[in-house]
Amino acid sequence: MKKYASLSLLGFLIGCSHQAHLVPLSAGSDDYIMFYNRSDVQISMRKGVTPEQRNTVYEGRVKLILNTDPVTSSCVVIEGSVNFGEPGSSGTAKVKCPNPLPLEKDGMYNQDGSESYRYKLKAYESI
Repeated sequence: MKKYASLSLLGFLIGCSHQAHLVPLSAGSDDYIMFYNRSDVQISMRKGVTPEQRNTVYEGRVKLILNTDPVTSSCVVIEGSVNFGEPGSSGTAKVKCPNPLPLEKDGMYNQDGSESYRYKLKAYESI
């Protein structure tokens, strides 16, 4: 019974935490595509909010995600790059990082056959 309770708690904690990651646009680039939980950025807003105002708020929320990890806290969101994709999918944004990120192989390959790399931000509860 104790084992079951521990496993249930662990599953709950993992399910409640979020993790974003960044993938370089090209080798040696300081530009990245960031993948994040769409629900962490998209929030309800009052009627009459312009798309530009909405994007400014969403870009700020993506920056909050970047700030959850000290390695990416100096990165900036490229204006107008926040994209939510299809319903139920992850969102993306383009990000510029002044310092190289400690990338790791992700086990996938790019179209040119080279290995793909990414940086996983530390897990966060929510923003």
